[in-house]
Amino acid sequence: MVQQVDTEKIILKTKQYEFADGLREIQMGVLSILWGAIWNWVIIEPSWYRFLFQLRDDYGKWAMTVALVLVLSIPTVVVLGFQRMMEVIRRKWLWRETGMVKSSQNLFPRRISVLVSVVFIGTVALGFRLQSTLKTGEWFGWSLLLLATGWGLGITLIGLGSHLKIPRYVYMGVIGGLASTAILLYQTSLTGAGLVFYMGWGFLLLISGSIVLKRAWPKAGEKNHAG
Repeated sequence: MVQQVDTEKIILKTKQYEFADGLREIQMGVLSILWGAIWNWVIIEPSWYRFLFQLRDDYGKWAMTVALVLVLSIPTVVVLGFQRMMEVIRRKWLWRETGMVKSSQNLFPRRISVLVSVVFIGTVALGFRLQSTLKTGEWFGWSLLLLATGWGLGITLIGLGSHLKIPRYVYMGVIGGLASTAILLYQTSLTGAGLVFYMGWGFLLLISGSIVLKRAWPKAGEKNHAG
């Protein structure tokens, strides 16, 4: 008797494997916290502006532009470096027994991407529509954009978790999406809303990823340990 092979289950397990060790969450968490640190430094540190203006006065606008590009490129460099580090950790320890798996390019359903776009645009549009009837602060627009981004990220995680059957992503999406509403409390602070958003999401992702990594490490020889 020929044994039936459940190809859909195999495909699902392979896709889950990319998120089975928590390193993806740690990567996203580090990136979010880094953006929060850069934002906080650029906004509230006056010496940064003096440095830029000094570059412009001494060397011209091109020098100031190069300095800005270098600072804003730091997250990209960190992501690439973390990606390389992930490959080494997986190859030497976590995936040593099970073998390396190339990440699928079709992990996220298009319908979820459309929903995220609709929620983002709808939140921003509705917020500005109600601005005249609400008691809003001078940085309401900035807080609203971050709120829409937070809700969009929450829906992204919920959609990914539901699609790949990874419960922790659903929980993170719900918690992070609801917690993002707190950004509206900082409508009079440019730095407050940014720090709440970047640091809040960063620590949520880091905590989740660290817990999963701790659980996954002793199970590195098993075929699947997606949480």
